[in-house]
Amino acid sequence: MGRDLAVRRGAEVLRQGRVEWHVLAGWREALEAGGWLELTRWVRELETARPTGRGRASVAWVKVAGGGRLVLKRWCRGGLLGGLWRDRFLGRGRFLRALEVAQAMRARGIVTPEPVALVLARAGPCLYRAWMASEAWEGGRSLRQWLAEAADMPARRALLAEALRLVRRMHDEGFVHPDLNVDNLLGRDGPQGREWAVVDLDRVRAAGCPLAPWRRRRALRRLHRSWEKHLGGAPDLAAFAELYAAGDRALARRLRRGARWARVALALRRLRW
Repeated sequence: MGRDLAVRRGAEVLRQGRVEWHVLAGWREALEAGGWLELTRWVRELETARPTGRGRASVAWVKVAGGGRLVLKRWCRGGLLGGLWRDRFLGRGRFLRALEVAQAMRARGIVTPEPVALVLARAGPCLYRAWMASEAWEGGRSLRQWLAEAADMPARRALLAEALRLVRRMHDEGFVHPDLNVDNLLGRDGPQGREWAVVDLDRVRAAGCPLAPWRRRRALRRLHRSWEKHLGGAPDLAAFAELYAAGDRALARRLRRGARWARVALALRRLRW
């Protein structure tokens, strides 16, 4: 395995022919000890993994030296291009950005699993396949699971308020998550109460400043649609806005703008579900 002496994005860059590894500081020894610096092993694990039913990525959970667990993900396409280019992408920028975003969010106190390694493999002229390993967020369950098990609507609203505190923090720090939904917000019981994390950072962007109200409004509406689609009985958008704003009346008013048209759009979407 060749080695690039430059350390990019806090990662050591290693090369194996057409395969490029970006291994985060402190993880190389554990990966080598368990034989996880071999792409063929990642591929085998992902081929035998149980379907998650979530998103467009293949996911597997594996153990590493020291007893910890990692989540392995392979990027795959959906939609029309999925049938043509399944797991091939033009360029590698989106994958490197996903690594950078995860590091930046953690540096600003936003809870998300620690990235461990990014693997890029050339698949043709300017085409790449990509995989990423992150530390497993043990005990985490999706907001969808928490809501489904809640006893009543007050309990569901309390869970939503907790998760929205994380979303508000993410927005205040300038991060745009274009696919916020009830499956990529994870909660778990901690020593000081329930804590929340955000995952699936593939297309998250850093805006460089706190998000404008229209961006926040769009994210809340997407989360609202996700609840309605998968669970039904979601509180109205006004309730989402109030819980998100947490007493900021001016912000709550801005977030409620266009609620009537959002209800119409939701009704039309229900026809396709």
